[in-house]
Amino acid sequence: MKRLVAPLLVLALLVSVLLPGTAVAQSKYESGLYWIVLVEHGPNWQSQSTEVGAQKKMQAINGLKNAIGEGAIITAGLVVDDVAADFVMIVSEGHETVVRRALKSSPLVQSGFYKMRALAWHAPKGLKLEPIPLKK
Repeated sequence: MKRLVAPLLVLALLVSVLLPGTAVAQSKYESGLYWIVLVEHGPNWQSQSTEVGAQKKMQAINGLKNAIGEGAIITAGLVVDDVAADFVMIVSEGHETVVRRALKSSPLVQSGFYKMRALAWHAPKGLKLEPIPLKK
């Protein structure tokens, strides 16, 4: 067994010298702090089959379109499972205090129509999605 230790150490050293890509790749990786936001039904939520619910839903959709256009939100999508969440969005890099304050100050959150949960998410820095034009 002792005879194997020296050759194994030499082999490990050779592998680390010949294949340095792993260490280099890790050092080039920069992560950014993004936010996954779950937008759930609040205490005053109403189905979009009601007039108020339909108006609030359109207000939310228009707000999302504006925020995506401004680059504040990377993407958003509807939740299709039978849960109390309406949609999920990925928010651009930002400081936790700023993001949480912006979410809490949303008129739809303040009115109780929605409540939002923000989860910190580390992903590659500079994460962007190519916008897909909406069909008319």
